[in-house]
Amino acid sequence: FVALVDDPNAHSGSHDALLVEKDNRADEIVFYSEPTPCDPDEWYLISAWVRTDSINTGAEYYPTNIIPDRDDQRVGLCFFYHRTPLRHAWDLSGGDQFFYIDQRADSSGWTKYSVLSRSTEDAAGVSLRARFTSFPTGYAWYDDFSIKKVQAMVVHVEDPASPTSTLSSDFQLAQNYPNPFNPETMIEFKVPKTGKVVLNIYNMLGQKIRTLVNDVRQAGTYSVLWDGTDDSGNRVATGVYLYQLKGQNALITKKMTFIK
Repeated sequence: FVALVDDPNAHSGSHDALLVEKDNRADEIVFYSEPTPCDPDEWYLISAWVRTDSINTGAEYYPTNIIPDRDDQRVGLCFFYHRTPLRHAWDLSGGDQFFYIDQRADSSGWTKYSVLSRSTEDAAGVSLRARFTSFPTGYAWYDDFSIKKVQAMVVHVEDPASPTSTLSSDFQLAQNYPNPFNPETMIEFKVPKTGKVVLNIYNMLGQKIRTLVNDVRQAGTYSVLWDGTDDSGNRVATGVYLYQLKGQNALITKKMTFIK
């Protein structure tokens, strides 16, 4: 079952998309979006909010970054890049791109899942869809689907005499982009193996102002959006901030600048 439904508990507004599967037969449920125009070879932030109840679970069913593999036990989203003409042909570029939600518990409140993707060189559009692959069960509500172009910026180190701290065992923390930024910026990091990962934001006094990641992540590359607010939702002041990645035997810190 899939439908656009009235929902007093919708993440925003009064409607959301509901996917329901009550058996484990080899079928599939998909809520499609129309392709929206996009530019080739550009970065896009692709996201949706998801709430679940009574879904199938697995101790290894962590949320994922983009993966090309279809996992028949997972609940999640997928997207495609399209060649022209967008609404008169089904000409895909790059194939299916999947990312899956957290299924370690059978129920969850509204949670935002987002990935960063670079469009293919011949892309003219992109579409996003909610998806139960072959065997998931339970209820999942999807809301506030979003495909947003983000601007990358090349960053140069101006003061090599003042390096940021690094202690890493194949963990990687990229320079945020854009930088300087307003109102938001992307932070990308790489995890070499499954384990606890923490990504915090600090001011120059060493005071922690925001926790962006504090959970177990599988090996892979992740992108996190910081919207320039603290843990209480207040906009931070203009200035230089530190962002720090902590993992097993890893500690990496870099600087970024917020401007108004």
